[in-house]
Amino acid sequence: GRKKTIYSVIIGNAIVHILIAFILYTNFFSQEFQRISYSILRGISGIGSSIYSPAVVLAIEMCGPSKRVSAVNSLYYLYIAGELVVVL
Repeated sequence: GRKKTIYSVIIGNAIVHILIAFILYTNFFSQEFQRISYSILRGISGIGSSIYSPAVVLAIEMCGPSKRVSAVNSLYYLYIAGELVVVL
């Protein structure tokens, strides 16, 4: 149930972002259509971006109960390290 949902949301989010890039960086569409479609697609993308928490829960359930605290801490440390790399 959850695993299929997570994968479908990730794939759907990727498709939405590809559509955003296609609409914005091609000159096939009018400016008005680009603005409207960008707003709609970004709204859909925002809804799909809430998949982070269920994905973390699913990842943590894979390890044993005694290792869950260490797994969560290491996951969040890696997330913070990734943000620091982006800043640099």
